[in-house]
Amino acid sequence: MDNTKKQLKGIENRINKDILGEVEYSKIFTKEFMTRNSEFKTIEELLKCCHNNIDTNKDYERIPVEILDKVVKEKSKFNSWEEMKNKAAVEYTKKELNKIGIKTE
Repeated sequence: MDNTKKQLKGIENRINKDILGEVEYSKIFTKEFMTRNSEFKTIEELLKCCHNNIDTNKDYERIPVEILDKVVKEKSKFNSWEEMKNKAAVEYTKKELNKIGIKTE
């Protein structure tokens, strides 16, 4: 039982770290996710469509949410940037859990 608790705590720590922004967007917004759900091949293309000077994960914070929402609504299957981020995060988390042997479906 202690080993299971340690594993779950490790998973929780990884997920929290990922959600708090320590994972590159390209890992969460995979090319497969982007092409399946938007007109863009990569998350970088979407962000550059919103603002030309995007070089790092932190740069996206300079983009007003209203602009992200507008581009996402017009060029993806989602109604908002928040909805798109949530869906990508869920898919990423499921993949990571599957990698360590926890079936999510």
